[in-house]
Amino acid sequence: MKSKTKLLGKIQFDEKHLKNDLEIISKFPVFEEEYSEFNSGVWINNSLWNNDGDYRNTQYKDNPYPAKVTELGKKAGYIDSILHQYFDVDHIKMVRTRNLVNGQVIPHKDFIELDENKGKYTRILIPLETSLTSYHSDEDYGVFRMCKGDIWMLDASVVHAAYNFGSDSRVILCLDFQYDNIKNVEVDQVFKDRSICNSNTKPMLFNRASLRKEDINDFIINIADSINNFGDIKKALLKISSAHVYHNIPIKDIYDILIQAVKHRKSELYETCIKMKNYYTVHRDLGERFTYPEFL
Repeated sequence: MKSKTKLLGKIQFDEKHLKNDLEIISKFPVFEEEYSEFNSGVWINNSLWNNDGDYRNTQYKDNPYPAKVTELGKKAGYIDSILHQYFDVDHIKMVRTRNLVNGQVIPHKDFIELDENKGKYTRILIPLETSLTSYHSDEDYGVFRMCKGDIWMLDASVVHAAYNFGSDSRVILCLDFQYDNIKNVEVDQVFKDRSICNSNTKPMLFNRASLRKEDINDFIINIADSINNFGDIKKALLKISSAHVYHNIPIKDIYDILIQAVKHRKSELYETCIKMKNYYTVHRDLGERFTYPEFL
């Protein structure tokens, strides 16, 4: 099945009101992220709406009830007005702001720990603040940049990743919709004002350099030489994922390259890389965390 990732349209922000909300967001409390094993660098998630109204709850769950606005959500008045003006708020189950600085969100799939009907979940991403060092990647869509005001439908059920290689903030508004008893949501169903849905909006896509077979083989050897213990595994994964942004390495192959690099190493390293691929892209239980063994 092809990815449903798509640029749906664009919001023209009121810059004065947006700037005010961004200043408020920059002062939101920072605490340990529930999904910290998915990132490197600075990755701050703040819940504006969720299932229980507690801003410290950043984990997405099935929720048959209306979302509750958190204490932080009540402070971001302009963002709240945008949600009510443009979107089907009756089916929004979670709203978060996400800031990634000098880091990566490593390749993964979302929703694999949830209901089997993945078609009922729809994720919309809208950059509030971005930079020229930020990128996204999708298993089928490729490498692209989400520009300020873009409204992206992200297919979170395929392997995807995010990057910001610079020190400027990249703040994205993340909206999670849930449509029970609907197998696949229509593209414009998430909108209250459907006129904002514009398929003619052009995305910013990136062409990446091709690699020869010998280049890939040399890269795998280089990765293998960099792994000496469990602490090196995530560093190696980040290195492969970074290379994917600039070179034509399929994002779905990143974990296979890591596994290939350690296949002749100690069995514990190899087994850990196999478990990583499974956890991030195949199956994990709700609330399950990935941890590395303490000793080799």
